[in-house]
Amino acid sequence: PELIAGRYRLTRRAGRGGMGAVFEALDVSSDEPVAVKFLVPHRGTAERFQRECAVLSRLHHPRVVHYRERGVTRDGDPFLVMDWLAGEDLATRLTRGNLGFDEGARVLRCAAEALAAVHGAGVVHRDVKPGNLFLVDGEIDRLVLIDFGIARTPGAVDLTGPCEVLGTPGYLAPEQLEHGDAATPSSDVFSLACTVYSALVGQSPFLGATVAASLARLLSDELPAIRTLRPDIPPALDAVLTAMLERDPAARPRDGQGVLDR
Repeated sequence: PELIAGRYRLTRRAGRGGMGAVFEALDVSSDEPVAVKFLVPHRGTAERFQRECAVLSRLHHPRVVHYRERGVTRDGDPFLVMDWLAGEDLATRLTRGNLGFDEGARVLRCAAEALAAVHGAGVVHRDVKPGNLFLVDGEIDRLVLIDFGIARTPGAVDLTGPCEVLGTPGYLAPEQLEHGDAATPSSDVFSLACTVYSALVGQSPFLGATVAASLARLLSDELPAIRTLRPDIPPALDAVLTAMLERDPAARPRDGQGVLDR
């Protein structure tokens, strides 16, 4: 009921993930809606939450969710304030059907623009997937990258536990199975390709019936070419997605800017 940081009044809970609960709130000082994320405490989340705040504070790009401030409530609960985004994520959009090739290409371009900014700031997102690409007002051309809960910067202390796999099965790059610390900008490139593939075909190329099946497919199965499922795919789009899905990180575009340069 009280104002958070003397200015944010919570109005409703908008969602909850593995490390945080997000509320829509009103900034009474500006009469603007904002998103307030609170930490859901369990092992390792406090450090990751602080890292997420630090990462977002250094990113300033229209394709990346905008950081406002962070703090601690009077009860000692850490919080992060971001711009409120109205619309839907790509995962919700895909429940109504696959994208056309023009739409898929626009998702690829807009998300690559976001990753170019993120990678240019020395950050690896590590969880690019349909649920983390937000379409403001439902418009693909207003796509924003969200949820930096497991993002990291080079040289940061590794918070990944033994045998712990970070990211979402079906959208992980092969090297992320070795260790979360092995993720690089080209890992985000691989995940983006899986995302666009899913948007065009209806399912990620490496998504199995279970988590274990998804991971096994990633390590052993041959990539099912999009053109075998949608033969009319434009050759240029097929070529760039094929390059992004190379198992060898060195054979992919190096980062988001490398995708745009294609």
